[in-house]
Amino acid sequence: MKAPYTEEEFQKLLAGRKLTVSDLRSQLRRQLTVDKLVNRDIASHIAITDAEVTSYYSANKASFNMAESQLHLAQIL
Repeated sequence: MKAPYTEEEFQKLLAGRKLTVSDLRSQLRRQLTVDKLVNRDIASHIAITDAEVTSYYSANKASFNMAESQLHLAQIL
């Protein structure tokens, strides 16, 4: 997480979030533990086949039909 920043910039970011390096480490450790638990106990038991995806899409085509947003640009010279 430090890589794109200088030490001073990193410390400013932490101060802006009112965190210390140890707080950040404990948050990351906690998040990684939760991610591992979810992957081990939940995600590993879910298997979705291509046929299930196709049938869901076919049954719900209307919800996937969204108009693309349009932009109108003008240039004043």
